[in-house]
Amino acid sequence: MRALTFTAALALLAAGAAAAPASASPVPSGADAVCDIETYPSAGTVARGGSGRTDVDTVQPGVPEDVTLAVSGAPAGVVAKTGDEPFLCGRTRSLDIEVAASAAKGVYVLTLVGTVAGGSDTTTYTLTVV
Repeated sequence: MRALTFTAALALLAAGAAAAPASASPVPSGADAVCDIETYPSAGTVARGGSGRTDVDTVQPGVPEDVTLAVSGAPAGVVAKTGDEPFLCGRTRSLDIEVAASAAKGVYVLTLVGTVAGGSDTTTYTLTVV
């Protein structure tokens, strides 16, 4: 009985191995290679003539790559920047916001795009100017 169980286990293992792909890549590709980004906190208030900051957290499965961040959606009188140089995905970068005294009061959604060789990810930051 024991030999039959062992033989059955080998047959099951062989069937599973046949169904597995011939080669597996240790480095993620496609959607898995994208650097996931998010802001924390995801919203904030800045008075006209003032400045603020939030963190941009990045996570990438597998081998981290350099990520470049781009920010859009800032209204006239608002400057939002993350730095010009790429940085290693998996680290945190600051989103610095400067609001001119002449900026219009309101609620604005800033869009951040993080790009690596494998693709890009998008998140938002809601800015309230008072």
